Amino acid sequence: MSVPQLRIAHEIVGNAVVVHVAGEIDMANAPVIKAHLDRACHRAHPPQTVVADLTEVVFLGSAGLSVLLEVDEACRGRRTPLWVVATTPGVVRPLRVTGMDQVLKVADSLDSVVQTA
Repeated sequence: MSVPQLRIAHEIVGNAVVVHVAGEIDMANAPVIKAHLDRACHRAHPPQTVVADLTEVVFLGSAGLSVLLEVDEACRGRRTPLWVVATTPGVVRPLRVTGMDQVLKVADSLDSVVQTA
């Protein structure tokens, strides 16, 4: 079984700065993903929203969970909310098990976030 290659892309959708991530988020690549999300956070200006689109992520490890918390805090400090879009079991389950789905703003579709942003 091969490990999905990490892919990251940025785009502006409506009033949201979106970072699309595909592959796995683990200890090895968490710093790269954090750098991309930090860049989006600094690029967004209130009332814009930052969105971490993780719909193509198959694994979210503890390092990735930490990144999401750190970026959420940074975005809150800039008054640009962070939304996490998650649909795969490899992302939804860790968010639920750790209770982070109660701490972070989590949605099941990019469209639902963009419509409210």
